Amino acid sequence: MRSSLPVAPDVMRSLFDFVDERLSNADCDGSLERTVTFLQQRKLPVELVVNWLRSAGGYCDCEVLSNAEERFLVAVSEHES
Repeated sequence: MRSSLPVAPDVMRSLFDFVDERLSNADCDGSLERTVTFLQQRKLPVELVVNWLRSAGGYCDCEVLSNAEERFLVAVSEHES
């Protein structure tokens, strides 16, 4: 799964941190609004990253954290082992 990442692992970590910080102040509204905001602000490939997140179970911001981040961490730790 790591080899399929659309952006560098450090960028993915920053994305998860950004979304986590934003959700600490508000409930998830069922959208990827915070995720897309992060990607657009940094001029990253929105469609590629969103497709990857969805393939990892991230269909909204809270699922990005609960599903996609978990799969990302497993993939990265397996690669580093």
